[in-house]
Amino acid sequence: MMSGSAAGEAASLVRHQACSITAMARGTLPGRYYMIDGARRPADERSLLRLRAPHPSVYRLQAGEGWTCSSSSSPLPSVVGGAAQRRRSRVSLPPPFVVYLASKGNERDQMSTTREKPAKLTEYIIGLMIIIVKDVVLVGEKGGNTYYIVTEEGKKIIRSLLNTLSEIHQQGKCPKKFNESNIVMEKGNVKFSDIEFEEITNEGIRNNYRNVRSIIRKTLFGDCSNDEIPEDIKHLLRLMARRSSFRMGYVISSHASLISLGNRCHFFKVMYDHIKNVLCHSNKQAQKKILDALPYKGDWHTTLKSNALLEESFYSRETPYDPNGKSIVFLTFYRNTVAHKMEKYLQPLQHSENIVLEYTREQFEEILAAVFPLYLPTMQEQLAKHGELEKLNLKYVF
Repeated sequence: MMSGSAAGEAASLVRHQACSITAMARGTLPGRYYMIDGARRPADERSLLRLRAPHPSVYRLQAGEGWTCSSSSSPLPSVVGGAAQRRRSRVSLPPPFVVYLASKGNERDQMSTTREKPAKLTEYIIGLMIIIVKDVVLVGEKGGNTYYIVTEEGKKIIRSLLNTLSEIHQQGKCPKKFNESNIVMEKGNVKFSDIEFEEITNEGIRNNYRNVRSIIRKTLFGDCSNDEIPEDIKHLLRLMARRSSFRMGYVISSHASLISLGNRCHFFKVMYDHIKNVLCHSNKQAQKKILDALPYKGDWHTTLKSNALLEESFYSRETPYDPNGKSIVFLTFYRNTVAHKMEKYLQPLQHSENIVLEYTREQFEEILAAVFPLYLPTMQEQLAKHGELEKLNLKYVF
């Protein structure tokens, strides 16, 4: 029977529409054990199983004789540290997890986790309460603006979908017409289900990207307005809609919008080095065309003033940046900002009333992704257009 304190804590979870729960089994008497994925573990080993659920009613917490059960919860918005963030959850169905806590004496109630068979994409997202888009107030934001950002979980799903399709194309095949009902998730990876294949053709690839675009738009961003879809994701969706998409497979499957925040710095530096230091010797014409095609040439110095960290980077250079300079000036600013992004950590910002900010590398990359969302995607697209992108082997960065 569950102890009074444990029952009270479990009941308190009802107050949270979105919560994190920890179930812990403690015991030292011989013969006690718990089960995880079919493996028996001794109960005297301190055990923690972390699960997420949109509502506690999806759990059945039972404690057999001699067991104690303790649970803790926290609202989902507090789980993510850093800058003030608001995460919106539009889900209501339970995840495919059930937890049992009990003693060895009751075989039916031994602690175990059960997971459903491969789930349809929509069920997977709803069941695990995966947030696709979050609206954030960036670290150092001056105007109180919010920005829409795709979460790391959302990026992973889209990457997996595109990589699975890319692997099929590499085998010389194209899936015939498919939709979200043919997409399942197994162990966090996308798989195609109940589809037929045909020999690869340009038209087949185009149709595949149109189908994937429709799935992403409908399943992942179906309840988002157009303004709530980040600009870099819109760039990816536009590439998939083009008639020339059959030539853009490498860009699409390694798109800059899908790079994790932790790897974004390296992703940029590889492209920067090639444009700045290689093309000037190997293909000056391509370098000029790429630089001319990059966005934010005219207003970047105005745009960055909305963020204290970006503004500090702009004014901290001994030789001032020329705001009227060409694309190479902004490229240099962007590179220097990335390279020195942690130098203002807990340091007074002279151009923002000496405020002091605490932030992480990922939060700084989030600033760049939100304020200049099309910079890396356009750079990547232009490198591909001039036959330079695949030389950089950017897929390994993911």
